[in-house]
Amino acid sequence: MSKKIIAIILVFAFAAGIVPQTFVSADDNDNIIEYAVEGGVIYFDPTTGMITGSPRFGGIPNLVIPDQIDGVPVAGIGKHAFSFGSVAGILVVPEGIVEIETEGILFNWELEAVYLPRSLVKIGEMGVGYEVVMVPHPEFGAAPSNERQIHEGLILYVWKDSKAHDYAVANGLTFVLRDEEDEGDEEEEGEPADPVLQTAIPGEDGELAAYVTEVGVKFDFTKSASKFGYRIYRSTKAGVEGISISDFPVTVGQFVDVNVSSHRTYYYTVRRVIAEAGYDLGKVEIIPEVLGDPSGQIVLTTGKIIDPWRPEDSSLEEYHKNYLLMKIGEPYMQFNGKLVEIDPGRGTTPLIVRERTLVPIRAIIESMGGEVGWDGETQEVTLVAGELAAMDFAVVMTIGKLAITANGEGKTVDVAPQVINERTMLPLRFVSENVGAEIAWIGSTSEIIVVFYTKIPL
Repeated sequence: MSKKIIAIILVFAFAAGIVPQTFVSADDNDNIIEYAVEGGVIYFDPTTGMITGSPRFGGIPNLVIPDQIDGVPVAGIGKHAFSFGSVAGILVVPEGIVEIETEGILFNWELEAVYLPRSLVKIGEMGVGYEVVMVPHPEFGAAPSNERQIHEGLILYVWKDSKAHDYAVANGLTFVLRDEEDEGDEEEEGEPADPVLQTAIPGEDGELAAYVTEVGVKFDFTKSASKFGYRIYRSTKAGVEGISISDFPVTVGQFVDVNVSSHRTYYYTVRRVIAEAGYDLGKVEIIPEVLGDPSGQIVLTTGKIIDPWRPEDSSLEEYHKNYLLMKIGEPYMQFNGKLVEIDPGRGTTPLIVRERTLVPIRAIIESMGGEVGWDGETQEVTLVAGELAAMDFAVVMTIGKLAITANGEGKTVDVAPQVINERTMLPLRFVSENVGAEIAWIGSTSEIIVVFYTKIPL
C-alpha cells in the first residue's frame, strides 16, 4: 500500500473517529502554547517543558525543534507529539532534550531521517522509528490498528555510545553512527582554543575574556557596564599598550580582532571609556576621550590564522578586512563591531538543519559588496560580486536543488538552498568555498565568524 493511499485512508479514519487524537493541543489545555514553525505549528507545555503535539497530516517539512520556546527550555517530546504524518523530510531533535515518551515520534510516512542528541537519557517504548500496522476495514478498506512495526526506510542519526545509539541497536533500527572524528572533519566545526584568558576591567565589576579562533582573536565582555564602551589595545611586546584594535570604542558585548598573523604572540589591554571625545566650539579644539586605568595584559599566541581570499598581487593598502559575527537563533549580527539587524523587520536568524549551519546569504553577500538576484518563476538565486568585492564571484543556484554553478563551474552542495521566512538560506561551508570568505564556527557559544576582504574605495 502506497504512502499516499495510507494518508488518504487515515484522513477518513480520523474524521470518522476510528482513530482518536491522543496528543494534547492548545484547545485541550489552557497552559499549552501554540508555537509557529516554518510550515506549521507545534504545541508546547511550559509547565513541563514537553512538546505535546502537532497537527496530524500537517507534514511539517525539515523541522528543527527549537531548544526553547518563549524562554522555557524544551526538555522532551510527549506521547504521539509527532505522529500520523505530522512531520516530513528531516526532524532534528536538539541538544538539551532529555526524553522522548512512548510513541513520541510515530508513523510519519514522509519522514526520512531523525537526528537524535547526546542529551537523551530516556526513550520510551517505540519512542521513535516505528509505524502503525494497517489492517482491513469494511468501510475504508484499511485502517490503523494497535499493532506497531519498524518504520522501514527511516534513518536515525545517533552519537556513539549515546542513549539513542543503545536504543537503535536494541530495537534493530537503521541508524548512522556519528563519532567525534566525524564531527572534527567538518570545516565549520571547531571549539575556541584553550585556555580562555580573562582580565578584570578596572573601575567596574567586569571582565574581558579572550581566545584564539581560526580567523582571529575573539573577545567577550562579562558584566560590562560602561556607558561609552571600551578600548582594546594590541601590542607585540609585553608591558607596551600598543594600538587600539578599532577606530571606535567597543560598545557591544563581543569583538573580533581579525588583523592578526599566524603563530605570533600578542598582548592585549582594555580600558573603559569614561567620557567620549568632543569638540569645543569656543576654543576651536578637540576634547580628547577620557579613559579609565589599564587592565592587566592578556597574552595569547595564535595558531594558523586562515586569511580570506584577495588577489595575489594586491596589497593590504588596497583592501579592508571585515568580519560578521552571527549567532544561531539571533536576529542581530555584528558587522565590524557594530550591531545591525540581519534582515530588518523579518527576524531572520541563522539555524542548524541536518547538522549543517544555514545562514541568510543576502546579509553576507551585501556586506561583501555583492548583490543577490531572485527569479520567482524558476526559483533561481543569483549571487554577483559588486565593485567593492574582493573576489569577482558569480553563483547561480535553485531552491531545493543540490547542483549549483559557481564561477562557471558546476558543483554540488550537501544541503540544498532553502527558503525560510521568505529568505534564502545556504550552508555555511558554501560561503567559504565560493565567495572568498573564511569561516570560524564556535561550538560552545553557537556563534559564526565570517571574515572577508573588500576593496577600499578610492
